[in-house]
Amino acid sequence: MRDDRIEIDDDRRMTAGDKTASRAISVWDVPTRVFHWLLVCCVAIGWLTGGSGSRWHETIGFMVAGLVLFRLIWGIVGTRHALFSSFIFSPSATYRYLNDLIGHRARRYIGHNPAGALMVFALLGVLASLCATGMMMQSDAFFGVSWVERTHKAASTILICLIPLHVVGVFISSALHRENLLFAMLSGQKPIATRTDRETSVRSLRLRDQVHGTHGFIILLVGVAIGGVYGWNSTSGRQTIVEDQPPAETLPSNQERQLAQDIRETAPIGERQDYVSGGPAVASRTWMISSGGRLYDNWFRSLGKPPPTGRHPSWPHELTRTSDADTWRCKSCHGWDYLGRDGQSGIGEQPSVAPGIRRMRGRAPSEIISILGDKTHGFSDEFLPPHAKLRTAMFVAYGQHTISRYISHEGNVLGDAEKGRPLFQTICAACHGFDGKTRKLGLSANRHYKGAPLFVGTKANGNPVEVLHKIRNGHPGAIMVSMRGFPMIYSTRLLAYVQTLPKE
Repeated sequence: MRDDRIEIDDDRRMTAGDKTASRAISVWDVPTRVFHWLLVCCVAIGWLTGGSGSRWHETIGFMVAGLVLFRLIWGIVGTRHALFSSFIFSPSATYRYLNDLIGHRARRYIGHNPAGALMVFALLGVLASLCATGMMMQSDAFFGVSWVERTHKAASTILICLIPLHVVGVFISSALHRENLLFAMLSGQKPIATRTDRETSVRSLRLRDQVHGTHGFIILLVGVAIGGVYGWNSTSGRQTIVEDQPPAETLPSNQERQLAQDIRETAPIGERQDYVSGGPAVASRTWMISSGGRLYDNWFRSLGKPPPTGRHPSWPHELTRTSDADTWRCKSCHGWDYLGRDGQSGIGEQPSVAPGIRRMRGRAPSEIISILGDKTHGFSDEFLPPHAKLRTAMFVAYGQHTISRYISHEGNVLGDAEKGRPLFQTICAACHGFDGKTRKLGLSANRHYKGAPLFVGTKANGNPVEVLHKIRNGHPGAIMVSMRGFPMIYSTRLLAYVQTLPKE
């Protein structure tokens, strides 16, 4: 009872401006503070680069993993207030604190209070889940595994929800106890308010804690550095994709020369490469990527092969409206926008459940080739010969474009239609006619226009995302030029003009 009175008297002196209130206690050591603000920066950068499959996003992920690992170690061997044992509270104690907090009578803690402790453990758990699933998504064994991707996305959503709760809690606690917790995480100090605080202050100035803090700071820097270097090196095979320009041409490698020879040798036995027999003597990167885009669209038609019999083993049983042959086409799973279930293919009556391929941009083609031949995809050499796998991998690695940059959510093309007029009239009109109605592109399956002929204007308005892919790469097995060798702006201008042509 006597100690309680002393604490009450100390609190009164503090609010009355007693000199005791100006004294401070060292609470958060340097490693803990540096960890906190490095984590804030890394999470912010990771959020800004999330979903892009960028090298920065994945490198930051490894740095966060290093930070989380450090905090787990520091929570066991760190200084007084950094130890997990100093802020582990029972559920009943946490409930009482939250109840007192609502009633504006919650007691003050020098270290973490029960609500803050709960938030620390929640954030560490979510961040650990994010890092683990992110690393799994980098491996061949777990790439494209839906539960891994769903867990990663769910963890990121939970993290975005926890962050504002954490910030609000800091401001509420600061206002309730008349102390600046934000400043405390910068300076490491809190004001002394009670005798217990003064006694703790003496214990916190021990030489052991100071030496401990130096060791912890070194461990922190080493952990972050290892994570950053490993993450950067693990993505070193990536190449930056410049979507608006044609691929940079270089002298063909031995592998590319062999590819061209393999294609020429297959032509006499019945395979054709789209509408051109065989392949070029010296294959350019632009041609390989464009050819790979047609293989992505319909590889068996592009190669002049009969469609595979039966449904693809990995095709979901519940998606019954897709024909057996179409279940083997890359675009059927991953979409014309390359986003899989997160894009155009993920909506409609029977949405795709396959992941997108955006994160494979810039990867080494050899890595993509190994994925094409795994159990999930099942593309043995009998289906896709090695030269076809390489071209498909070249397209996946270097040929994808970001749909949102060129086509709005409403389907409007972000291009100048008037500047696309001369392109259509001098290139496309040779097959489609000046009004786009010379060549029929099938019959409509829409219940309102069932059986009506489809023209290029119809397709450009109904599915501009698909048409942009074909403008860039050509149509499998059809005499259609590819615009891959020209800057992207010409393709968007052309598509914008095609949308102005008659739809029926």
